[in-house]
Amino acid sequence: MALFSGVLDGFSSQISGQTTKLIVFNNEPLNGTDSFNSFDYIVPGLIVFAVLMTVTTVSSNISKEVENGMLNRLKLSKMKSRDYVLTNLISWSLIGIIQVIILLIIAVLIGYHWKGGLISMIYAIILGIITTISSVALSMIIVSLSKSVEQATNLAPIIVVPLSFLAGSFSQ
Repeated sequence: MALFSGVLDGFSSQISGQTTKLIVFNNEPLNGTDSFNSFDYIVPGLIVFAVLMTVTTVSSNISKEVENGMLNRLKLSKMKSRDYVLTNLISWSLIGIIQVIILLIIAVLIGYHWKGGLISMIYAIILGIITTISSVALSMIIVSLSKSVEQATNLAPIIVVPLSFLAGSFSQ
């Protein structure tokens, strides 16, 4: 990297006839994060990625209900659309909450360190709940756009993986 920087500086100074000033970056860790290793930085992103991957499961399950005719049978009952949406949202959100709690417990048992005490864990669980609710809503949108179970199952990762990159799941 230093070789490339030296070549670039020499080239730019030859063209412009001026000397260039180097920009110096100082990396200073946040207070209390001096002892963090790479695992401590990766765990939150992995948890978000795991929650986002529920989109695939929810999409395939809901599209199976549509394909099997279960949704048409439910339309014949007195159940309203909001009841169906809310029950899916609540049931899958409970699964997501349990998933986040289990992942946090396993991460701590493996050696995950966090800063902020118990209140930061509560915030993490709340963020996991919000992410899960958003994932279920996204999966319902995917199901509404797809025509079969296979299409919904294949469309979900195409949307989720770039979304997880945008959410910063794989950054350190």
